[in-house]
Amino acid sequence: MLILLSVGGITLVSFLSFQRIEWLLVSIIETKVSPIIQNAELEREFSKVSAETNLLISNFTAQDEKVVRQQGTALLEIVRKNLTRSIVTNSEELRAVLEQFIDALQSLVEQGTKIIRISAMIQDIDAQLSEKLGQLEDMVSEKMLMLAMQGTNSEAFSLEQLVSMIPEYKNFHSQLNIQLIKSNQANAGLQIVENTYEDTIVALLNDFKAALGVITISGKEFEAIEGELRQLILTYQQEVVDLHAAMRTFQDRLTRFKQVQDQAAQDMAQINLAVSHATENIRQEATSSVQSSKTLIISLSIAIILILIMAGYYALRMIRPLTSLARTANQLAQGDISSTPYPVKTQDEIGILAVSFRNMVTYVQNIANVTEQIAEGNLQVNVQPRSPKDVLNTSLQKLVIYIQEVAQIMHKISQKDLNVTVTPKSEQDVLNTSLQHMVQNLQSMMDEIGQQNWIKDGLNQLNMELSGGLSLREVCDRATSFIARYLQAGQGVLYIYHAQEERLQLQGTFAFAERDEVSDEYRLGEGLIGQVALERKAILLKHPSRAESVISTGTFDGAPLQTYTFPLVHENELFGVAELASFEPFDDLKQEFLQEVTRIIAMAIFSAIQRERVQTLLRNSQE
Repeated sequence: MLILLSVGGITLVSFLSFQRIEWLLVSIIETKVSPIIQNAELEREFSKVSAETNLLISNFTAQDEKVVRQQGTALLEIVRKNLTRSIVTNSEELRAVLEQFIDALQSLVEQGTKIIRISAMIQDIDAQLSEKLGQLEDMVSEKMLMLAMQGTNSEAFSLEQLVSMIPEYKNFHSQLNIQLIKSNQANAGLQIVENTYEDTIVALLNDFKAALGVITISGKEFEAIEGELRQLILTYQQEVVDLHAAMRTFQDRLTRFKQVQDQAAQDMAQINLAVSHATENIRQEATSSVQSSKTLIISLSIAIILILIMAGYYALRMIRPLTSLARTANQLAQGDISSTPYPVKTQDEIGILAVSFRNMVTYVQNIANVTEQIAEGNLQVNVQPRSPKDVLNTSLQKLVIYIQEVAQIMHKISQKDLNVTVTPKSEQDVLNTSLQHMVQNLQSMMDEIGQQNWIKDGLNQLNMELSGGLSLREVCDRATSFIARYLQAGQGVLYIYHAQEERLQLQGTFAFAERDEVSDEYRLGEGLIGQVALERKAILLKHPSRAESVISTGTFDGAPLQTYTFPLVHENELFGVAELASFEPFDDLKQEFLQEVTRIIAMAIFSAIQRERVQTLLRNSQE
């Protein structure tokens, strides 16, 4: 009864004390905390806007004009709606600074969009200038080729001067781009820098215009493009001057923006100082209120604790063993098997229960030790059931054997031995089923990798074989010989297609013996060679007769098992037709390899033909 009265008294005093503390805290929050929260919200919003503004300014040259304008407008809306609403309870000085911040930000965004717009115009002019230089180079090349074919040398000297100036024009163009990029980098971002690149760019443009005089003396047909280049350079020069003027204005406005931003930050710092003082006052008032209530509660609590200690001492002697068993059981239920029950020396029911419980904990600890060794990778554990009814140890023993079998299979796989047999123990054996699928997938993957490596090695070797300045005949012979040897074919031929005459002429052979029934020249649609050229599709011929095809060696002649005829096409243009004959079938892998080979051989033939044409033109021009 005394304990109940003591507890009731402490509860009543505590309730009244907490009511008083609650009243004091509500009063403090209403009078002091609310302004602090408003100031904190103001500082947070300003910091967010400042950070996003700095990010926008530092990256504005890399963004689109529309994006910069949208982001700037969004920031201005945040400042107007949030910051101006938050400063109602603050000083007029801060309000004025924030209004200046809005004006400076708006002016800076407008100037940034102007710079982006001028930069876009310069990029467009630069693209036109590059295009005109390309046209000039093409016109000079065409006229040089025409003069070389006509054998006229009277105009060659002026054209050679123009040819020598084209790289100089391109160099001017490149230097302009480099200086403009440096200028943009110098002016972009938040740093205030001095730009000295404008004079350099203007000087380069003047030199560029002066160098265009060589175009006029090279022929009347170049006067039009020379005028276009001069007009582009003049427009480029005016835009560069406008760009740097805009950049200087941007630097001035950036300086003003940073000054306003720094002033606003200083005002925020003053607000933070005031918040700090207010927070300290709140802490002191709350501490004083809580301390008086705490003293009363502690005094009454000490009295009741002394009473409870005396009563608890006697109760503890009775319930300690049961408490220990309950604690150990709870830890065991949570997976903690490290503790043991409190030792009980009595021989009553509690003592018997404690001994039985201790034996159960030991049993669980032994099982946990075995599973921990398995988890650490030690599969050499010995699990022996304690009795025929020991279901847990029996199941654990079967589990260890199962894991050991899986580990042996995985060890073989790690040693690159994929010739293993995995048999699931049942339909529910997910591990062995997955392991079986993994082995099958690894075997399939290794086969596929080997095939792809075989194709890549062949293509690399063929590229090496056809590299260098080879003639057309050398390209055809080497290509035919290589693919025939690589595919272990008994015979191979390669016909070059002459588009103007619509005929195919034999150029490359491998182990080929001339026969009357085999022609060294075909028309489109004539024979298997002509048909493949006409359709531009490969044809696989199985079991040809001896009269159709014969592979001759030093010891016998025999008809091949299959022949494979395929076109040599590059960029939809036919360059020739190749045919292989083999005693072995052309399976899917070989056909895939030949499809890849087609592009390489066609490109090599095209390069050889172009080299021979250039050499012929050079010889004709020298004559």
